[in-house]
Amino acid sequence: MEINIIHAAIFVVFVQLVGVVLEMRRPKCVWVVEDSESDIVLYKVNLEVPGCHIRYFRDVNNIGWRALFNRPDGMIIDYYLRGKTRGDELLNFCKRNEIPALLVTGYEGEILGADDRDVVKKSCDHSHYFVIKNWIINRIMV
Repeated sequence: MEINIIHAAIFVVFVQLVGVVLEMRRPKCVWVVEDSESDIVLYKVNLEVPGCHIRYFRDVNNIGWRALFNRPDGMIIDYYLRGKTRGDELLNFCKRNEIPALLVTGYEGEILGADDRDVVKKSCDHSHYFVIKNWIINRIMV
Protein backbone atom coordinates (compact mmCIF):
# COMPACT_ATOMS: atom_id res chain seq x y z
CA MET A 1 0.00 0.00 0.00
CA GLU A 2 1.31 3.41 -0.93
CA ILE A 3 1.22 6.34 1.45
CA ASN A 4 0.13 9.39 -0.44
CA ILE A 5 -0.60 12.98 0.47
CA ILE A 6 -4.18 12.20 1.53
CA HIS A 7 -3.02 9.55 4.00
CA ALA A 8 -0.44 11.96 5.39
CA ALA A 9 -3.05 14.73 5.77
CA ILE A 10 -5.47 12.37 7.54
CA PHE A 11 -2.69 11.28 9.90
CA VAL A 12 -1.77 14.91 10.73
CA VAL A 13 -5.41 15.80 11.43
CA PHE A 14 -5.78 12.71 13.63
CA VAL A 15 -2.68 13.61 15.67
CA GLN A 16 -3.95 17.17 16.12
CA LEU A 17 -7.37 15.94 17.29
CA VAL A 18 -5.76 13.60 19.81
CA GLY A 19 -3.71 16.55 21.11
CA VAL A 20 -6.83 18.69 21.49
CA VAL A 21 -8.68 15.92 23.37
CA LEU A 22 -5.71 15.34 25.70
CA GLU A 23 -5.41 19.09 26.34
CA MET A 24 -9.10 19.30 27.24
CA ARG A 25 -8.75 16.43 29.73
CA ARG A 26 -5.60 17.81 31.34
CA PRO A 27 -6.17 19.55 34.68
CA LYS A 28 -5.54 23.28 34.50
CA CYS A 29 -2.37 24.50 36.18
CA VAL A 30 -1.82 27.94 37.71
CA TRP A 31 1.54 29.05 39.04
CA VAL A 32 1.75 31.36 42.04
CA VAL A 33 5.04 33.25 42.32
CA GLU A 34 5.23 34.51 45.90
CA ASP A 35 8.24 34.83 48.21
CA SER A 36 6.33 35.27 51.49
CA GLU A 37 5.67 32.03 53.36
CA SER A 38 2.65 33.51 55.15
CA ASP A 39 1.10 34.66 51.85
CA ILE A 40 1.65 31.19 50.38
CA VAL A 41 -0.25 29.69 53.33
CA LEU A 42 -3.10 32.15 52.72
CA TYR A 43 -3.16 31.28 49.02
CA LYS A 44 -3.39 27.58 49.90
CA VAL A 45 -6.31 28.25 52.24
CA ASN A 46 -8.20 30.62 49.94
CA LEU A 47 -7.54 29.37 46.39
CA GLU A 48 -8.95 25.87 46.20
CA VAL A 49 -10.47 25.52 42.74
CA PRO A 50 -11.73 22.08 41.69
CA GLY A 51 -9.93 20.79 38.59
CA CYS A 52 -7.07 23.26 38.98
CA HIS A 53 -3.59 22.37 40.18
CA ILE A 54 -1.77 25.28 41.81
CA ARG A 55 2.04 25.25 42.00
CA TYR A 56 4.00 27.61 44.20
CA PHE A 57 7.34 29.22 43.41
CA ARG A 58 9.24 31.30 45.95
CA ASP A 59 11.48 33.05 43.42
CA VAL A 60 11.79 33.71 39.71
CA ASN A 61 14.97 31.69 39.14
CA ASN A 62 14.59 29.94 35.77
CA ILE A 63 10.84 30.50 35.80
CA GLY A 64 10.92 31.86 32.25
CA TRP A 65 12.49 28.64 30.98
CA ARG A 66 10.09 26.56 33.05
CA ALA A 67 7.13 28.46 31.62
CA LEU A 68 8.32 27.99 28.06
CA PHE A 69 8.87 24.24 28.40
CA ASN A 70 6.06 23.42 30.85
CA ARG A 71 3.58 26.16 30.08
CA PRO A 72 1.13 27.05 32.87
CA ASP A 73 -2.46 27.97 32.07
CA GLY A 74 -2.08 31.10 34.18
CA MET A 75 0.24 32.86 36.60
CA ILE A 76 -0.33 34.88 39.77
CA ILE A 77 2.67 37.05 40.53
CA ASP A 78 3.67 39.04 43.60
CA TYR A 79 4.96 42.52 42.70
CA TYR A 80 7.82 42.69 45.20
CA LEU A 81 9.99 39.59 44.92
CA ARG A 82 13.41 38.82 46.40
CA GLY A 83 16.33 39.57 44.13
CA LYS A 84 16.61 41.83 41.14
CA THR A 85 13.44 40.84 39.28
CA ARG A 86 10.13 42.50 40.10
CA GLY A 87 6.77 40.97 39.38
CA ASP A 88 5.96 43.48 36.64
CA GLU A 89 8.88 42.13 34.60
CA LEU A 90 7.47 38.60 34.90
CA LEU A 91 4.01 39.96 34.00
CA ASN A 92 5.46 41.45 30.80
CA PHE A 93 7.11 38.09 30.02
CA CYS A 94 3.72 36.41 30.41
CA LYS A 95 2.08 38.95 28.09
CA ARG A 96 4.75 38.44 25.42
CA ASN A 97 4.23 34.67 25.63
CA GLU A 98 0.42 34.84 25.85
CA ILE A 99 0.21 33.38 29.36
CA PRO A 100 -2.70 34.89 31.32
CA ALA A 101 -1.30 36.54 34.45
CA LEU A 102 -2.27 38.69 37.42
CA LEU A 103 0.03 40.92 39.41
CA VAL A 104 -0.86 40.96 43.12
CA THR A 105 0.49 43.75 45.27
CA GLY A 106 0.10 45.72 48.45
CA TYR A 107 1.72 48.69 46.71
CA GLU A 108 -0.76 51.57 46.54
CA GLY A 109 0.86 53.51 43.71
CA GLU A 110 0.54 53.06 39.97
CA ILE A 111 2.61 50.29 38.41
CA LEU A 112 3.99 51.63 35.15
CA GLY A 113 3.54 49.35 32.18
CA ALA A 114 0.87 47.23 33.87
CA ASP A 115 -2.76 47.45 32.80
CA ASP A 116 -5.12 48.06 35.76
CA ARG A 117 -7.14 44.94 34.91
CA ASP A 118 -3.96 42.84 35.34
CA VAL A 119 -3.32 44.18 38.86
CA VAL A 120 -5.04 43.06 42.06
CA LYS A 121 -4.44 45.13 45.18
CA LYS A 122 -4.07 43.20 48.42
CA SER A 123 -6.66 43.98 51.07
CA CYS A 124 -6.64 43.64 54.86
CA ASP A 125 -9.92 41.70 54.78
CA HIS A 126 -8.44 39.21 52.28
CA SER A 127 -11.15 39.98 49.71
CA HIS A 128 -8.47 40.03 47.01
CA TYR A 129 -8.38 36.21 47.20
CA PHE A 130 -12.02 36.22 46.04
CA VAL A 131 -11.01 38.36 43.03
CA ILE A 132 -8.11 36.01 42.22
CA LYS A 133 -10.27 32.90 42.61
CA ASN A 134 -12.91 34.38 40.29
CA TRP A 135 -10.18 35.20 37.76
CA ILE A 136 -9.03 31.58 37.82
CA ILE A 137 -12.59 30.27 37.43
CA ASN A 138 -13.63 32.72 34.68
CA ARG A 139 -10.38 33.05 32.75
CA ILE A 140 -8.45 29.82 33.25
CA MET A 141 -11.06 27.12 33.86
CA VAL A 142 -13.22 27.95 30.83
